[in-house]
Amino acid sequence: MMLMSKLCDRLGRSGKRLAFCYEAGPCGYSVHRQLTRLGHRCDVVAPPLMPRQPGDRVKTNRRDATMLARLYRAGELTPVWVPDADHEAMRDLIRLRSVVRQMVTRAHQHLQGFLLRHGRKHERGTAWRKAYRRWLSTLAFDHPAQQIAFQDYVDAVMDAERRLQQVEEQIPRLLPEWNQRPVVDALQAMRGIALINAVVLVAEVSDFTRFSTPRQLMAYFGLIPGEQLRLR
Repeated sequence: MMLMSKLCDRLGRSGKRLAFCYEAGPCGYSVHRQLTRLGHRCDVVAPPLMPRQPGDRVKTNRRDATMLARLYRAGELTPVWVPDADHEAMRDLIRLRSVVRQMVTRAHQHLQGFLLRHGRKHERGTAWRKAYRRWLSTLAFDHPAQQIAFQDYVDAVMDAERRLQQVEEQIPRLLPEWNQRPVVDALQAMRGIALINAVVLVAEVSDFTRFSTPRQLMAYFGLIPGEQLRLR
């Protein structure tokens, strides 16, 4: 915060309100919040919507900053919607859930790959249900190294699933304090949308009214088909 304040004081010595912009990316929105608290304008722009010259592949910080300043002054940049701090916090929790779910999937794959290599196959039922887990508890391997590897794969599955359960238990606990709770409740009135799905949708989209048409909303989710020219 101190560095931003010094930068604004140096650039705006006349006391005028400054205008800043930067590309949306891993830095998040902390810079945006710092600058707006100091009374300046700051837009976070969408990198995919930035106009670019064909063949311009030289990328340096100085060139990027100059290009951003020129395009911003010309009004050719598209700002993205910036969530408030509470909304971003819930979005972080939802994205943590997504990461842990991927860990669960990878742990399942690693264990099943190990079993496949050693010819161990569950003949009945669906994987990861009670019967499958009971079957896992009956397995044993002759070589100690293989038994150690098998048990570690099983422990990784149990640990990942436990983490996922813990994260999902936090969502309904924090939901009453979120200002988007009414939207989450409204979405659950639709068939097939449960609590977790509704929270995920609201956390990623937030204000549905910022999309003027359903096509824009579907494009945000990446559900609009595209065309690709294929030369034979």
